[in-house]
Amino acid sequence: MSEPLLLSIGQCATLACLLEATAPKVGNVHRGADFEDLSFLDFEVSAAVIGPIVERAAEAGVGRTVFDAVRATRHWTATNSN
Repeated sequence: MSEPLLLSIGQCATLACLLEATAPKVGNVHRGADFEDLSFLDFEVSAAVIGPIVERAAEAGVGRTVFDAVRATRHWTATNSN
């Protein structure tokens, strides 16, 4: 039997964001529905860029982590999709 796959906190954050964005939601962006100014791709990119930031949350603290995650998301997507 193989060892279970263990994910880091950053990988878990990325996976959680991807799963949430993928779920169809009436009136919200999902893989089958984009807005004019916000797309499913924005959510995918946002999920990818916050992983390494969340990875450092224990050292950086909550406030700095949230600030850095929002800043990275806006840099790569021009939105705050997380």
